[in-house]
Amino acid sequence: NLAVNFYQFTLTSYTQPLYYFRLKHVDADGRFKYSGVVVIRMNGNLTKAVFVTPNLVTDNIQIRISSDVNGTADVQLITAIGQVIYQVKQQVYKGDNILPVHNLAAKLSKGTYMVRVLLDGKLLTTKFISQK
Repeated sequence: NLAVNFYQFTLTSYTQPLYYFRLKHVDADGRFKYSGVVVIRMNGNLTKAVFVTPNLVTDNIQIRISSDVNGTADVQLITAIGQVIYQVKQQVYKGDNILPVHNLAAKLSKGTYMVRVLLDGKLLTTKFISQK
């Protein structure tokens, strides 16, 4: 039995010139296999974005700020009730910028937190989860 499936994904904000995608196909019995890797080359200008690694945090994180301009970013870590637990002004440059944040264990409890970055008049946000 040969089935043809079509998939669609819209990347609304991109920060890299190349992206690599593949699909994981899972059968009803739990067996799976991966598709081949498809490379997507982006045309046009990079945009601003913020990412946190790891997503499940215990103590340290890295905030990656992708920018299409040089400037100063106002970076905040915020609790679910809006309390700012970390704040810094960070010089960023066009491209990817890494901001390590250490020793968060004393400031975090179990729950969801937000990273808020104000850069060049644009507000960027992402979330992470504390396992503590």
